[in-house]
Amino acid sequence: MTATLDNYFSGVPLTVHAVAYDIRNNRLVGDMGLDAIRQRVISVNDIHSARYSARKKEMSLEKYIKSKAEELGFRPIYPSYLFSKQHKSL
Repeated sequence: MTATLDNYFSGVPLTVHAVAYDIRNNRLVGDMGLDAIRQRVISVNDIHSARYSARKKEMSLEKYIKSKAEELGFRPIYPSYLFSKQHKSL
C-alpha cells in the first residue's frame, strides 16, 4: 500500500482522526475529519481499526467511542449494529 493521506485517512479508527496538516500549503486537510470536528461528533471511520484501538485500551467499542467523545465534548454517533442482538458475534 502506498503511503498517501487518503490511505491514512481510510484506516484511522474514528472520523476525528482523519485530519492532517499540509505543511506546503499551511492548512488542515481531511474533509471527513474536519466535518466531524465542525459538527462536534465522533463516529467510527474504520471498524477494524476502531475495534483494535478499543481492545488496546481494554474497552468495548461503545465505551471507546463514548470516552473519546467525552474527552472532546463531542456527541458520539454509534454504529447501529452495537444495539442489535447480534452485535456480540461481530
